[in-house]
Amino acid sequence: MKKIKVVMTLMLTTLLFRPASAQQLAPLGNEIGNGGGMLHCHNNYGEFYAQFFDEYEAEDRYRYGIKHAAIGSKNLMEISLAYLRRLESLDADLFAKASAYLRDFNNEALYLAHEYVLTVPDIGFGFIPKNCSYVQLVVQKNPTYPHDQRYWISYDDWKLLNSQQQAMVLVHEVLFRRARELTANLTSSEGLRHFVALIISDQVSLLDEKGYLKWKKLAGLSQSK
Repeated sequence: MKKIKVVMTLMLTTLLFRPASAQQLAPLGNEIGNGGGMLHCHNNYGEFYAQFFDEYEAEDRYRYGIKHAAIGSKNLMEISLAYLRRLESLDADLFAKASAYLRDFNNEALYLAHEYVLTVPDIGFGFIPKNCSYVQLVVQKNPTYPHDQRYWISYDDWKLLNSQQQAMVLVHEVLFRRARELTANLTSSEGLRHFVALIISDQVSLLDEKGYLKWKKLAGLSQSK
């Protein structure tokens, strides 16, 4: 059984993902930022398919299933907003903030046509099927240097996702942006991925106030006191 190779430095832990003959576990990274990921997989017939990592976890880790945004539109922003609207009755403030970030997304995103973004070690705990490899899809960072953007996206991988999956990515990114604002030194996206899983499965609609606030806090989306 192949094992994950972990390279340790004084400042950060870099996780090298590779296809494996068994499920892989990812240690906690310590770099502030966000790296949205996806899976490259082959089924038992050798056929390739791609899946957004939050989508995979919603189905296979949390056993929630997926409830697609049924709005009769292929417009990416409309589908993304339909997912976010599942928050509106529970949390109007978070919905308003995330919706505003969604409106700005295209102005703050750069799709890399000839490059791939490098892995950001912020996964926390996770596992993937033995027939899949983890691929970095998006890196989110605050613009710092000339010509910087907030969202850096590997376009070749982006094209492998359908419009529903791409909308899930946008939901993840705008919510993680808010979490990074509210929670200092947020080093893992694990709680946020679970929060996104609640949304894309619509399990969030079944939560009472206590349950919602619990998962919101674990996602880093609660106001620090």
